[in-house]
Amino acid sequence: MSASETNYFMADQAFYNSPFSYLDEIRRRGRVYKEPHQGVYMVTGLEDCLKVWRDEDNYSSVNTVTGPFMSWPGPMEGSDLTDLIAKYRPALGPRNNMLVTLDGDQHEAVRALVSILFTPAQVKKVEAFIKDYAKQVVDRMVEQGEAEVYNGFARELTFYVIISLLGVPMDEAKDLLQRVEDNTTGRIGEPDGTGGVQAGTITFGLTYEYFLGKVREARANPTTGVLGTLANATFRDGSLPSAEQIATMCTVLFGAGQESTARMIAHCLRYIAQYPQMQASLRADRSKLANFVEEVLRYESPSKGTFRLAKRDTELAGVPIPAGSVMCLVRTAANRDPDVFPDPHMLDMDRKNARRHVAFGGGVHMCIGQNLARTEITTFVGLCLDKTSNIELAPGKNSFDYDLSYQLRGLQHLHLRFTRA
Repeated sequence: MSASETNYFMADQAFYNSPFSYLDEIRRRGRVYKEPHQGVYMVTGLEDCLKVWRDEDNYSSVNTVTGPFMSWPGPMEGSDLTDLIAKYRPALGPRNNMLVTLDGDQHEAVRALVSILFTPAQVKKVEAFIKDYAKQVVDRMVEQGEAEVYNGFARELTFYVIISLLGVPMDEAKDLLQRVEDNTTGRIGEPDGTGGVQAGTITFGLTYEYFLGKVREARANPTTGVLGTLANATFRDGSLPSAEQIATMCTVLFGAGQESTARMIAHCLRYIAQYPQMQASLRADRSKLANFVEEVLRYESPSKGTFRLAKRDTELAGVPIPAGSVMCLVRTAANRDPDVFPDPHMLDMDRKNARRHVAFGGGVHMCIGQNLARTEITTFVGLCLDKTSNIELAPGKNSFDYDLSYQLRGLQHLHLRFTRA
C-alpha cells in the first residue's frame, strides 16, 4: 500500500508494528509531506523538527495531545490565529491547558513550578529510591526465572518512582491506578477516528479529580511534603496558581512519568535478549550501557510524534504552511533521518552520535524529567545484567505487537527468561 493510500492515523496492527517503510516513502516525497486523510503536514527530518520546536512565533503547542482531532469552540479563520488561540484556550479544558500544550510566558511560568520537583536535593532523594526499589523489583523478577517484564515489573518500578516524586501516599496511589485501569478501555492515539480522545479524557479526568482534591486539601490545611509544597507554591511574580493548574501539572507527570519509561526498559531488555553479541558486549564492558540506552531511545522512541498548530501563514522546507495547519513532528522518522544517522535502521550500540536523537523532544518543551528517566532505565537494565548470566526471549510467548496507536510506541508485552548469576 502506498503512502497516499495509508491512513497513518487509522492504520492496522501490522502498520503500527513497523511504520518505517511508510516513513521512508513520505520522506522521499519531501521533507514536509501533507498526508491526504487528515490533512496533517508530516515533518520527517530531524533539523526540520527542531526548527518547528524552537519557533514559538509561528507554531503553537495547543494541539500537542489532540493533534488533528482538536475540537475548537469557534471558527479558526484568518492568516494569523494567535489571538483566537488565546481567546479559545480557556474553553478547551485541562487537557489542552497543561504544560506540554502551553505557549510562551504561560509555559515558562508553569515549567518553573514543575522544576520544584527537580531540585538537586529532590532528584538525589528520588535517585536513591530508584536504586533501592529497582533492586527489589529485579530480584523478584529474576527469582521467577521467566516473567512478563513490561506490564509487570517495569511498570511497577516507574509507577512507584513517580509517586515517590509527587509524594502520593502508597495506598491512595494504588487505588487511583486501579480506578483508572477499571474505567479505561482505550488509549491516546488509538486509531478509532477520534485519536483515542475519549479514552484519554477518562484517564485524565479520574487522575485530575484526585489531584484537584489533594491540592484543595493542602491549601485548606497546609502540610509539608511534595504535594503540600506544590499546592502552595507561587509563580515567579508572586501570584498563586489556581488549584486546577497544579492538579493538571500533577496529572500529566503521573501519567507521562510512568509509561514511556517502562516502554524504554522493555525495549532495552528486548534487544539485549534478542542479540546475544550485544548482551555479551554489555556484560564485558558496562561503560557501554549509557550509549546503548541512547541508541535504543533513538531506535524506539516511546513517543512517535509531537503536534503543533501553525499560528500564521508560514513556510517550512520550501512548503507553504497556511495558518491553522496541523503539523506532526514525527520523532520515529527524525530519529532515523539518514542525513543525521548513517544506516538509520540498524541498531548500533556504539553509534557515536546516538544522543542526537529527539526522543525527549526539543526546544523549550524538551522533557523536564529526561535525566530521571535515564536513571530509571540504566539502573533497571544494569541490575538485570548484574543479577543474571543470561537473558533470553521466552520461547513462543512474544508476538512483538506494538501499541495500536499513532502517538505511542511500545511493546504490548515482553516475556523474558532469566538465568541467575
